[in-house]
Amino acid sequence: MNQSEKRILASKDWPFLEKEDKSLVTVANQQNYNMPQINGKFKSMYITVSNFRWVPRLITLRDEWDRINLVSYTADIPLFFYIFGGQVWIWPTPATSGNGIGLIYKKIVKDLTLADYITGSITTATNGTRQIVATGTAFTQQMGGRYLRITDSNSANTGDGFWYEVNNLISIFTITIATPAVITATNHGLVANDVINFTTTGALPTGLSTGTNYYVLSTGLTANAFQVSASAGGAAINTSGVQSGVHTILNISATTLSLVRNYTGNSIASGTAVYTLGQMSAFPEGYTDLPVWDAARQYFATVSPDKTKFELYNGLFKGLYQQMDDEQSDKQASPVLDSGESPYVIVNPNLLISNTGP
Repeated sequence: MNQSEKRILASKDWPFLEKEDKSLVTVANQQNYNMPQINGKFKSMYITVSNFRWVPRLITLRDEWDRINLVSYTADIPLFFYIFGGQVWIWPTPATSGNGIGLIYKKIVKDLTLADYITGSITTATNGTRQIVATGTAFTQQMGGRYLRITDSNSANTGDGFWYEVNNLISIFTITIATPAVITATNHGLVANDVINFTTTGALPTGLSTGTNYYVLSTGLTANAFQVSASAGGAAINTSGVQSGVHTILNISATTLSLVRNYTGNSIASGTAVYTLGQMSAFPEGYTDLPVWDAARQYFATVSPDKTKFELYNGLFKGLYQQMDDEQSDKQASPVLDSGESPYVIVNPNLLISNTGP
């Protein structure tokens, strides 16, 4: 299954594999920035200046980059960038601090190896929000990036049966000692009523505690700053005293999860809905059967040759693959998945034995 998934995903440059990191911001008169850990192949970058997105051109040759940098120049509109030594270099050197840097990359697909998590039940999920509340669970930050499905049924307080990606926010922040306290975290991506909690290598100021759930308020919410309350829409928390160490925002606690996108199913209030939390195929929903049918046609082409079953699964695979190609691809290339020599020969010499069949 894992081999089939990787083979299909490698056949084209699928747009749905693209991911974006927005953890960097410009610093005035600083040209180079440490790249974050991105689990994939880097593709491009952009810098947002006054709500306009500027896309510089990638320089691949060191000689060309050195020639460009013969002239020292600062400006907010980027023209070129260069990747070297785990850093992204920008020309002209940014003149202003605080402009967001976006990195676009193609994610690496992990093998599906982890068992589903089904302990406890979902008690609260509100249509149009991202927050999920459960009971009897022991969610961990490692579950971010997996997918949640709340089982649907004819009963009240049940889900819609669709899969939702769990957000995996881990962000360094600073906080003011003030009334109210203002938290600053670059490109935090939070929205009003998101539930978060904090960790620290030292001590949080008085008014905040580690391991406690807090709600993001709409008041004072910007791209890089926000305030929190002890309850949804409640009073903003004030801080006092002293603080130390490095503070980190987490959006997963033992009984709460935050989704990447709003939940659009039936609202659940004080329920005990059954759910599944687990790894998900990298394919868009509706195409997750592709690696199953590919593995089946491989099996009946090589391990246990059966022409009828091979043609069945080969037809199912080709039809769904063509549909995904029509709806999801950039139409720049058409992969060759079969050799055309025999219905039993599938092109992939690392997986299959050629010239099999009756």
